[in-house]
Amino acid sequence: MRIVVMSDSHGDSRSVEELIAREHHADGFVHLGDGARDWIYTVPGSGQFLIGVRGNGDFGVALPLILTEDWEGKKFFCCHGHTFRVKMGLYELQAAASQIHADVILYGHT
Repeated sequence: MRIVVMSDSHGDSRSVEELIAREHHADGFVHLGDGARDWIYTVPGSGQFLIGVRGNGDFGVALPLILTEDWEGKKFFCCHGHTFRVKMGLYELQAAASQIHADVILYGHT
């Protein structure tokens, strides 16, 4: 499975759309916040998924702060990172992911 991960596009919807078009062979796309409106209305290709989480700059968007997904037998923990103060270190983020036995952590904000 090939997943393209992006974050913090901050209003640059053109770059997000270009990335999705360029990576047409990917199985799916994950946006890790601060740019929800850059992708939320984008329809990926057939068989692809496009999901994301809300960042600290995504106001009025009904997306989760944390998303957990199982892909290829691995549990993914996805978040923007601000709720776990990742700019101050990764301890809180790692502790939260460990509680759900995540294999992979994906986060943005930094």
